[in-house]
Amino acid sequence: MALHYDILALDLDGTLLGPDGTVSPGNRAAVQRAREAGLAIFPCTGRGLVECRHILEDIGHVGPVAVAGGAMIADVASGRTLHRFAMSPSTVAHAVEAFHEEGNAALVLKDRYAAGFDYLVVTGPDHHEIDPVSVWWFEALKVELKFVQSLEQDAHPEYTIRASIVADAHRSVPLMRRLRDHFGPSALLHSFPAVISSDLQNAGGREVHVLEVFDARAHKWSAVQWFAEQNALFNPRVCALGDHVNDVTMLREAALGIAMGNAAPEARAVADIITRSNADDGVAYAIDQILAGAW
Repeated sequence: MALHYDILALDLDGTLLGPDGTVSPGNRAAVQRAREAGLAIFPCTGRGLVECRHILEDIGHVGPVAVAGGAMIADVASGRTLHRFAMSPSTVAHAVEAFHEEGNAALVLKDRYAAGFDYLVVTGPDHHEIDPVSVWWFEALKVELKFVQSLEQDAHPEYTIRASIVADAHRSVPLMRRLRDHFGPSALLHSFPAVISSDLQNAGGREVHVLEVFDARAHKWSAVQWFAEQNALFNPRVCALGDHVNDVTMLREAALGIAMGNAAPEARAVADIITRSNADDGVAYAIDQILAGAW
């Protein structure tokens, strides 16, 4: 049976990854079946490259990957940057100032291939600290940080692709609304629950969110379009799988948008089909439906 699609745009956290943060044998085998059937697999993740490389190795992916929510496309094998949607210095400056006003160190994600490190941590004049959730994440994934007090110490502002904080939701969500009102259409903002270790989760029952600010062009559908053009697919038939707010653009614009059974309301609202949850190999189920021609 002929495939209905050319590209499978695949989110990682909450989608390919199960609740334990790993790829199940069923999902791993299904991705390989899709690849062998001729689907171009294009992982699209909110993680940086260093934060997802072990997952991509687990599924045998060696081509381009969209990282940082689509703000950058990188080559997995070499680490080379293929494309990036850099933020304007003025957008970064306003976001960082707002983060500091809320008592947070700003996490400024860089193009590692160009800058030589992952995050510029801007502590501000009051020397704000990183949230314990971020400390755990950075240590677990061996993320390289550079600490500065001011953005004026940033030697390469042109390599910034995201500015973010990790903080209690009761502080980060109102801040996102204020920043959205300020930036309007000139920037893209996301707020969603952070991935958190069971130890930290059980220690205080905090509701911790990630608040991210990007260039307005930096989203997963832009990355999918770039990938399609590079593969000479100018009217690509795309199917997309995702679960959260940073997946909305690709779920909405793809020929077939598939939200996970565990997906956030924003993702479910724009999807064409709902598959099983990430705890029940929803990716494998969706791929099998696609390969059978049922979807």
